[in-house]
Amino acid sequence: MTTAAVVVVAESVRSEVHRGELVCLLGRDLRLAHKHLANFCWRNLQQIDVDLLVLAGGIAYADRTVRRRPEEGWPRRLTLRVPVTSDRWDDTSLRTALREAVEFVTGDYWDFEFYRREHRDFEADQRFFEPPTGHEFVVVPYSGGLDSYAAVEWLRRSEPMATPFLVTTEHGSRARGSLRGKYEDHVGVPIRIGAGSHAEPTYRSRTFLFFIVAAIASKLAKTNRIVIGEAGQGAIGAALVPFGDEPAYVGSHPAFTHRLRAFIHRLWGDAPVFEHPFVWRTKRQVLASLIADGATGWATTVSCSRDLRRVKGVSGRVQCGVCGGCLHRRVALQGFGASSEHGPYFWQDLGAHTMGEATSRKARRPTTNNDEDIARHAILTHCALADLAVDSPSAQAASFELGAVSGEARSVVHARLVAMLASHRGEWVDFVSAQDRRGWFALMEGGCHHAGT
Repeated sequence: MTTAAVVVVAESVRSEVHRGELVCLLGRDLRLAHKHLANFCWRNLQQIDVDLLVLAGGIAYADRTVRRRPEEGWPRRLTLRVPVTSDRWDDTSLRTALREAVEFVTGDYWDFEFYRREHRDFEADQRFFEPPTGHEFVVVPYSGGLDSYAAVEWLRRSEPMATPFLVTTEHGSRARGSLRGKYEDHVGVPIRIGAGSHAEPTYRSRTFLFFIVAAIASKLAKTNRIVIGEAGQGAIGAALVPFGDEPAYVGSHPAFTHRLRAFIHRLWGDAPVFEHPFVWRTKRQVLASLIADGATGWATTVSCSRDLRRVKGVSGRVQCGVCGGCLHRRVALQGFGASSEHGPYFWQDLGAHTMGEATSRKARRPTTNNDEDIARHAILTHCALADLAVDSPSAQAASFELGAVSGEARSVVHARLVAMLASHRGEWVDFVSAQDRRGWFALMEGGCHHAGT
């Protein structure tokens, strides 16, 4: 039996809600942080853009609030009711495009119902400054990781006249210090969600929300370009090696941004172009290019998907060192003899006898079964991706899809994909060969038949 829920985004406690429906109250469970918008908006927000922010926030709230039940499989059937100001949301083709984008990225079944909003959002009507002249803005969703940092540096070097406009996550906002110079042209995601203390951890709609804010930023900054900095292993590789019964992760996949752009175009009559400059390169190759160009700020970027700031005995932001993002980073840095220098990693020593012994003796936090599961999942994912560096059926299928969304010949796309996978395989084998074969990392990785080849 599929998990099902109806979530209503309500303007007030007096809004009509039926028994059994979950309420997402505007201003309490879902807040639009207009002060963040005021930091960068040069034009009025149109009410349809406010509708879009409320919709994106409602999707994120429903995704985080309705827990998946492993015994019922991955997909949930979610109905979201959203208050809007425009009749445009009645367009059947618009709803279809929305559903295709959201279902593709989350792996769930979605239905959307729109009802008339009673109160106009007057805070969004404030007048802001006009954009400064002489700037050719390019929007970059900036997470604070190595890939998004690379996107900014790539723009600096390849397009000197372009001004990167950063849309930051919480981590990205803290990590902007890795970029040389001042970046006044930035904004944090202007939505705050109160999903409770036991929120659904998979949160597949994260990039939908992130990229929607980037699209609105591009509209307000009068640009039609959004640069996604994800390297090939994260953008495409993650979709090739799904875990268990989970659907493929496609948060930064070109096929997702293709669907997202189709939805935005239906809504506005126009849409920015989502660019993926590093999609055929590995993270190590991207890093090599940065270092060759003299970039240094990459060492202070944050690749970890976990938050260990509350660990006793640990000060500052420490990367775990064993999640998928951290392993990608460590594999990339291995090529430059820097795998241990640019953490710090909580589980630093991959050659320790056990994973529990891999961390600092000062850190008063036991290594749990969940920690080991996260590490094992990340290791086996890298192994599986390395095994695809051949003319595999999954690579063939991916080539058809990537060719369809890019407009390029399938043979060209397939050659690029296989080359990227072969590069990953070589980097992974190098990384594994450099580890102590008696340590916990090698024991977890030992089931991969290609190890040491």
